[in-house]
Amino acid sequence: EEHCLRIVRDFLSYMPSNCDEEPPIVSTNDPPDRRSEKLIKIVPDKRNRVYDMHQVIKEIVDNGKFLEIKPYFGKAIITCLARMNGQSVGILASNTLYNAGATGPDECDKATEFIVLCDTYNIPLIFMADTPGNLVGRPAERRKIPLKIMRWLEALALASVPKITVIVRKAY
Repeated sequence: EEHCLRIVRDFLSYMPSNCDEEPPIVSTNDPPDRRSEKLIKIVPDKRNRVYDMHQVIKEIVDNGKFLEIKPYFGKAIITCLARMNGQSVGILASNTLYNAGATGPDECDKATEFIVLCDTYNIPLIFMADTPGNLVGRPAERRKIPLKIMRWLEALALASVPKITVIVRKAY
């Protein structure tokens, strides 16, 4: 019960009081222009090697702190709330530990819902891409992946918050 309440408090700390307000800005002692030599060691040079994108996110956000949303669903994509220079941001990142970061139907649903959440509450989006593309084949088609990809792209096109994409190694 206490763990659940801690997660709720953490989630609400990133959110504005309502959809007409900007997210809260929190003062931080973590300089926004700091360098991180660890990133060079985390991300392998070879494009076919996997790594944990959680470690990359931890290196770039304020004080290494972020709140992952739906960590056990659609594992090839990480969705999380974090702060950069005290400002709330939504991060949607490829997770090469699962399907090499290729997105399937669950990842499409997860991404769409996260984009809508962030857009609704005025939270800018940061995309960290390292993906070979989408999963294809009969199993994905049975789960309506073409429709889910289109819904994801539509949500992205309709989102009015600032968006930036960082291509970590590849983005097909």
